[in-house]
Amino acid sequence: MKLILVSLTISLFFTFISCTKSNNITTTIRDTTTLIYRDTVYIKKPLNPIVGLWVGKYLNSGDVDSFYYSINIQPTGYCIATSIANNNAASTAGPWQLSGTAFTATVKELITSPTKVQDITAAYDSTAGTLTGQWTVTQGIGNPTGTFKLIRVQ
Repeated sequence: MKLILVSLTISLFFTFISCTKSNNITTTIRDTTTLIYRDTVYIKKPLNPIVGLWVGKYLNSGDVDSFYYSINIQPTGYCIATSIANNNAASTAGPWQLSGTAFTATVKELITSPTKVQDITAAYDSTAGTLTGQWTVTQGIGNPTGTFKLIRVQ
């Protein structure tokens, strides 16, 4: 009788007690394309995302010599542009935006007084890995405009 009572008690205990398991996983994917082919999911990332280091050359309007130019585009929404010409280096920083393939930024020189401000506009080609555009000085002194062509290196 005791054996039946113990068995009944254990059965009732396991009947009212249950275990649950949760596998909730949150995944955030940005700057990707998802392709589904025959029940298989492929995530296609762009060949050259806009965020990263872009290096190349710039040319002042009216000049024939080109000089080093780079833009480090950061995921925080800011970029740092660096130029080197005739043994002089300059750095600018400011916010950037990408609308489709149109890249824009407004950057301020970090060490000059009065502050030099440039507007940068460029065409972004993720397949070729190029950023081609121009800059215009909107405040301060210096060459008023120029063009550049950069490739993504990192």
